[in-house]
Amino acid sequence: MLKAVLGALALVVIGFVGCRVAYPRYEWHQKITVEVETPQGPLSASSVAEVAWWGVPKILPNVSPRGWSAKAEAVVLRMPNGQYLFALVGTADLIARAVLFDPLPKNGDPYLYPASQMEKFRGQKYQIPPKKYPLLVTFADVSNPATVKLVDPRNLDIIGVDYKLKQITLEITDEPVTREKVQGVLPWLSNYPEPSVLPELELNDFSAEAKLRYGDFLRQ
Repeated sequence: MLKAVLGALALVVIGFVGCRVAYPRYEWHQKITVEVETPQGPLSASSVAEVAWWGVPKILPNVSPRGWSAKAEAVVLRMPNGQYLFALVGTADLIARAVLFDPLPKNGDPYLYPASQMEKFRGQKYQIPPKKYPLLVTFADVSNPATVKLVDPRNLDIIGVDYKLKQITLEITDEPVTREKVQGVLPWLSNYPEPSVLPELELNDFSAEAKLRYGDFLRQ
Protein backbone atom coordinates (compact mmCIF):
# COMPACT_ATOMS: atom_id res chain seq x y z
CA MET A 1 0.00 0.00 0.00
CA LEU A 2 2.77 2.43 0.99
CA LYS A 3 4.69 1.66 -2.18
CA ALA A 4 1.59 2.38 -4.25
CA VAL A 5 1.06 5.72 -2.51
CA LEU A 6 4.72 6.68 -2.91
CA GLY A 7 4.60 5.64 -6.55
CA ALA A 8 1.52 7.78 -7.16
CA LEU A 9 3.15 10.76 -5.46
CA ALA A 10 6.28 10.29 -7.55
CA LEU A 11 4.19 10.32 -10.71
CA VAL A 12 2.48 13.51 -9.60
CA VAL A 13 5.83 15.19 -8.88
CA ILE A 14 7.30 14.03 -12.19
CA GLY A 15 4.22 15.23 -14.02
CA PHE A 16 4.34 18.62 -12.29
CA VAL A 17 8.04 19.10 -13.00
CA GLY A 18 7.58 17.99 -16.59
CA CYS A 19 4.70 20.41 -17.06
CA ARG A 20 6.73 23.32 -15.68
CA VAL A 21 9.60 22.48 -18.01
CA ALA A 22 7.35 22.12 -21.06
CA TYR A 23 5.16 25.10 -20.12
CA PRO A 24 7.32 27.50 -18.05
CA ARG A 25 6.04 30.44 -16.02
CA TYR A 26 7.92 33.75 -15.65
CA GLU A 27 7.11 36.47 -13.12
CA TRP A 28 8.60 39.87 -12.33
CA HIS A 29 7.83 43.19 -10.66
CA GLN A 30 8.03 46.33 -12.78
CA LYS A 31 8.02 49.92 -11.58
CA ILE A 32 6.61 52.76 -13.67
CA THR A 33 7.61 56.27 -12.59
CA VAL A 34 6.10 59.49 -13.95
CA GLU A 35 8.08 62.73 -13.56
CA VAL A 36 6.55 66.16 -14.14
CA GLU A 37 8.05 69.63 -14.00
CA THR A 38 5.81 72.25 -12.37
CA PRO A 39 6.29 75.94 -11.52
CA GLN A 40 6.66 74.76 -7.91
CA GLY A 41 9.37 72.24 -8.79
CA PRO A 42 9.66 68.65 -10.03
CA LEU A 43 7.20 65.97 -8.90
CA SER A 44 7.18 62.22 -9.37
CA ALA A 45 5.09 59.20 -8.47
CA SER A 46 5.47 55.46 -9.08
CA SER A 47 3.52 52.25 -9.13
CA VAL A 48 4.86 48.68 -8.95
CA ALA A 49 3.07 45.89 -10.79
CA GLU A 50 3.45 42.11 -10.81
CA VAL A 51 3.38 40.58 -14.28
CA ALA A 52 3.43 36.89 -15.21
CA TRP A 53 3.55 35.03 -18.51
CA TRP A 54 3.34 31.24 -18.90
CA GLY A 55 3.06 28.58 -21.55
CA VAL A 56 -0.07 26.47 -21.97
CA PRO A 57 -0.83 23.39 -24.10
CA LYS A 58 -2.11 24.36 -27.54
CA ILE A 59 -5.12 22.04 -27.61
CA LEU A 60 -7.06 23.84 -30.35
CA PRO A 61 -5.71 25.80 -33.34
CA ASN A 62 -7.33 29.07 -32.24
CA VAL A 63 -6.18 28.80 -28.61
CA SER A 64 -3.13 30.86 -27.61
CA PRO A 65 -0.11 28.79 -26.45
CA ARG A 66 0.48 31.23 -23.61
CA GLY A 67 -1.31 33.06 -20.83
CA TRP A 68 -0.64 36.16 -18.75
CA SER A 69 -1.74 38.05 -15.67
CA ALA A 70 -1.02 41.46 -14.16
CA LYS A 71 -1.59 42.87 -10.68
CA ALA A 72 -1.26 46.59 -11.18
CA GLU A 73 -2.49 50.04 -10.26
CA ALA A 74 -2.32 53.27 -12.21
CA VAL A 75 0.42 55.70 -11.26
CA VAL A 76 -1.23 58.52 -9.26
CA LEU A 77 0.52 61.90 -9.29
CA ARG A 78 -1.04 64.79 -7.35
CA MET A 79 -0.19 68.26 -8.63
CA PRO A 80 0.37 71.38 -6.50
CA ASN A 81 -2.97 72.78 -7.71
CA GLY A 82 -4.85 69.69 -6.50
CA GLN A 83 -5.28 68.11 -9.93
CA TYR A 84 -4.29 64.47 -10.52
CA LEU A 85 -2.46 62.79 -13.38
CA PHE A 86 -2.97 59.03 -13.86
CA ALA A 87 -0.75 56.77 -15.95
CA LEU A 88 -2.99 53.80 -16.73
CA VAL A 89 -2.19 50.09 -16.53
CA GLY A 90 -3.72 49.05 -19.86
CA THR A 91 -0.31 47.99 -21.23
CA ALA A 92 1.05 46.54 -17.97
CA ASP A 93 1.48 43.06 -19.43
CA LEU A 94 3.43 44.27 -22.50
CA ILE A 95 5.23 47.50 -21.61
CA ALA A 96 8.45 45.86 -20.37
CA ARG A 97 8.57 43.72 -23.53
CA ALA A 98 7.99 46.81 -25.67
CA VAL A 99 10.67 48.92 -23.94
CA LEU A 100 13.39 46.33 -23.31
CA PHE A 101 13.07 44.32 -26.54
CA ASP A 102 12.97 46.65 -29.50
CA PRO A 103 13.20 45.13 -31.99
CA LEU A 104 11.81 41.84 -30.73
CA PRO A 105 14.15 38.84 -30.98
CA LYS A 106 13.57 36.68 -34.05
CA ASN A 107 14.13 33.39 -32.22
CA GLY A 108 11.87 31.88 -29.57
CA ASP A 109 8.32 32.68 -28.55
CA PRO A 110 7.78 36.45 -29.05
CA TYR A 111 6.14 36.73 -25.60
CA LEU A 112 7.63 33.99 -23.43
CA TYR A 113 11.22 34.50 -24.51
CA PRO A 114 11.27 38.21 -23.48
CA ALA A 115 9.53 37.21 -20.23
CA SER A 116 12.28 34.67 -19.53
CA GLN A 117 14.96 37.38 -19.83
CA MET A 118 13.53 40.01 -17.45
CA GLU A 119 15.88 39.17 -14.57
CA LYS A 120 18.92 40.51 -16.41
CA PHE A 121 17.37 44.00 -16.48
CA ARG A 122 16.74 44.13 -12.73
CA GLY A 123 17.90 47.26 -10.91
CA GLN A 124 18.31 49.45 -14.01
CA LYS A 125 16.11 52.38 -15.03
CA TYR A 126 14.99 52.77 -18.63
CA GLN A 127 13.27 55.72 -20.27
CA ILE A 128 10.02 54.79 -21.98
CA PRO A 129 9.87 56.31 -25.49
CA PRO A 130 6.90 58.68 -25.93
CA LYS A 131 5.30 56.40 -28.54
CA LYS A 132 5.14 53.66 -25.89
CA TYR A 133 3.86 55.76 -22.99
CA PRO A 134 0.98 54.37 -20.98
CA LEU A 135 -2.27 56.24 -21.52
CA LEU A 136 -2.50 59.41 -19.40
CA VAL A 137 -5.78 60.78 -18.04
CA THR A 138 -7.08 63.27 -15.48
CA PHE A 139 -10.42 64.16 -13.89
CA ALA A 140 -11.86 67.64 -13.51
CA ASP A 141 -13.41 66.19 -10.34
CA VAL A 142 -12.00 62.88 -9.04
CA SER A 143 -15.31 62.15 -7.30
CA ASN A 144 -17.12 62.22 -10.65
CA PRO A 145 -15.98 59.60 -13.21
CA ALA A 146 -17.88 61.42 -15.97
CA THR A 147 -15.25 64.20 -15.85
CA VAL A 148 -12.39 61.96 -17.09
CA LYS A 149 -10.26 63.46 -19.88
CA LEU A 150 -7.40 62.11 -21.94
CA VAL A 151 -4.10 63.97 -21.39
CA ASP A 152 -1.71 64.71 -24.24
CA PRO A 153 1.81 63.97 -22.88
CA ARG A 154 3.16 66.82 -25.03
CA ASN A 155 0.81 69.35 -23.45
CA LEU A 156 -0.31 69.22 -19.82
CA ASP A 157 -2.27 72.49 -19.92
CA ILE A 158 -5.43 70.56 -19.08
CA ILE A 159 -3.83 69.93 -15.66
CA GLY A 160 -1.96 73.17 -15.10
CA VAL A 161 -0.24 76.03 -16.93
CA ASP A 162 3.51 75.50 -17.43
CA TYR A 163 3.32 71.86 -16.31
CA LYS A 164 5.53 69.61 -18.46
CA LEU A 165 6.02 65.87 -18.58
CA LYS A 166 9.73 65.26 -18.04
CA GLN A 167 9.88 61.49 -18.53
CA ILE A 168 8.28 58.13 -17.76
CA THR A 169 10.62 55.32 -16.75
CA LEU A 170 10.53 51.57 -16.27
CA GLU A 171 12.47 49.43 -13.78
CA ILE A 172 12.49 45.70 -13.08
CA THR A 173 12.52 45.70 -9.29
CA ASP A 174 12.22 43.75 -6.03
CA GLU A 175 9.83 46.34 -4.56
CA PRO A 176 6.40 45.13 -3.41
CA VAL A 177 3.32 45.56 -5.57
CA THR A 178 1.53 48.90 -5.05
CA ARG A 179 -1.86 48.51 -3.38
CA GLU A 180 -4.85 50.76 -2.62
CA LYS A 181 -3.32 54.06 -3.75
CA VAL A 182 -5.61 54.58 -6.73
CA GLN A 183 -8.75 53.62 -4.79
CA GLY A 184 -7.75 56.15 -2.15
CA VAL A 185 -8.13 58.87 -4.78
CA LEU A 186 -10.98 57.31 -6.78
CA PRO A 187 -13.33 55.92 -4.10
CA TRP A 188 -15.94 54.97 -6.72
CA LEU A 189 -13.53 52.52 -8.36
CA SER A 190 -14.42 48.87 -7.74
CA ASN A 191 -12.21 45.77 -7.89
CA TYR A 192 -13.97 44.60 -11.05
CA PRO A 193 -12.24 45.53 -14.33
CA GLU A 194 -15.26 45.42 -16.64
CA PRO A 195 -17.39 48.54 -15.89
CA SER A 196 -16.96 51.61 -18.08
CA VAL A 197 -15.47 54.66 -16.37
CA LEU A 198 -18.10 56.88 -17.99
CA PRO A 199 -21.33 56.19 -16.09
CA GLU A 200 -23.46 56.76 -19.20
CA LEU A 201 -22.30 55.75 -22.67
CA GLU A 202 -23.80 56.91 -25.94
CA LEU A 203 -23.88 54.43 -28.82
CA ASN A 204 -22.05 56.81 -31.15
CA ASP A 205 -19.34 57.76 -28.64
CA PHE A 206 -16.06 56.38 -29.96
CA SER A 207 -13.78 58.67 -27.92
CA ALA A 208 -10.78 57.40 -25.95
CA GLU A 209 -12.64 58.25 -22.74
CA ALA A 210 -15.56 56.02 -23.78
CA LYS A 211 -13.18 53.07 -24.09
CA LEU A 212 -11.85 53.38 -20.53
CA ARG A 213 -12.67 50.61 -18.06
CA TYR A 214 -12.05 50.20 -14.35
CA GLY A 215 -9.39 47.67 -15.31
CA ASP A 216 -7.35 50.47 -16.87
CA PHE A 217 -6.91 51.87 -13.35
CA LEU A 218 -6.76 48.68 -11.28
CA ARG A 219 -6.08 44.99 -11.90
CA GLN A 220 -5.92 42.42 -9.16
